Parts: sequence; structure tokens; C-alpha cells
Amino acid sequence: MRRILIATLIAAALGLPRAPALEGQEYGSAVGWFGGAAYSTSLNSGVSVDAEDMLPGLSWTAGGHYDYWLGGGRFGLRLQGAWQRHTIPWNQGDRRVSMISGDIDLTVRLTSPEPGRTVTPYLLLGGGFVRWALGSGAPTSYPPGGVSYGGSEEFQPVAVGGLGFDFRTPMTWADQPLVIRLEGRDHVQFNSPFDPINPSVGDLGMIHNISITLGIYTGIGGL
Repeated sequence: MRRILIATLIAAALGLPRAPALEGQEYGSAVGWFGGAAYSTSLNSGVSVDAEDMLPGLSWTAGGHYDYWLGGGRFGLRLQGAWQRHTIPWNQGDRRVSMISGDIDLTVRLTSPEPGRTVTPYLLLGGGFVRWALGSGAPTSYPPGGVSYGGSEEFQPVAVGGLGFDFRTPMTWADQPLVIRLEGRDHVQFNSPFDPINPSVGDLGMIHNISITLGIYTGIGGL
């Protein structure tokens, strides 16, 4: 009787419909590079309506990133670094200064990255830092802009938000797919690298660093 019952249970189990396997991308992480254009708003916003606008304006940007994916590739953590070159006015004339940034972001794909899907949009939200390479030395000021510089470069915190699209190509690298990434993001800097000359002004306004980049990355490992 026991053998008949066991055989009946096994037969019933084999007859049950199986749950479909979780579909997603086949790689668990990725590494890539990107380049594009960046626009930075004024570095002395709020100092005075009569002050010269210290607007870095439009520049190029380049950098790299590492992604670690979870949930079949639907969610990810990204480490990213970038470099830019801007022009700002100063006492001896316009200065070319670098700006570096680093951040860690949460990436949420709006559609599941199924193997047959070629375009995957995503949102990102995170935080990090920027550092304007203004040099080290004695404190100085720029009266036309109404600002002073303390003489030491500092890391400034930023919040990061953006929207992007991953375009999977038929090409591969080391048996992993090559993916083209188009992305727009904003690094919101809470503090200016300068201080107002007039102490009654208080803190200067926030700085937006908006970039649009095109890059390529390849998958690493299994998910």
C-alpha cells in the first residue's frame, strides 16, 4: 500500500506544470567607458546681481564605470568616475580648470533585460563627490565675481539623478555582449568651491552639472 501511495505522489508531482525559469541577462557585472558633453551652471550664483557670472558653461567629459547587477539584471549598483575641463574667469585672465567626480548609484531598469530585448531604459539615483582642481596656495579673491578662494581644493558632496538607455548589440567581447549606453544625468553640487567676499551674502547657490554621454560596456561573469 505504501509503495502504491509513493508511486502515486511521484506521478502527480511529475504531472504538475513547472514554474518558468527567471529570465534576465546572462552577465552579473559589467565594465565600460563613456564620453560626451557636460554643462555646469554658475559657481557664484546668489552672490550679487551686479557680479560677473562665473559660468563654466559647456565642456567635454569622459570616464568609466563598473556595474554590479541583481534580480536578473533589473537592479544594479554602479561605481562611476569622470573628468571634465572647464574655463572660468580670474584675475590673470580665463583659467582652464579640471573637475573630477565619483559616485555610487542605484540603477533601476524600467523593463526586464530579457535575452531577446535589445533596448532597456533605466533610472539612476545616487550620491558622491566632485572636486574642482583650482590649485593650492595662499587665499585669493576675484572682486568682479564677488568671491574668494581659500587656497585648498576640497571634495564637495553631490546628489546624482539620471535617465539612460542600454542598446544591446550583436557584437561580443570574450563571449560577452557589447552594449551601447546613452545617458543623461545631473550632479547636483550643494556647495560652491568659492566663498562670497561679502559675509552678509551667506552660502552661494547650488551648482548643476548636467552631462549627456555615449559609451560602451561589456558583461563580466555570470548572473
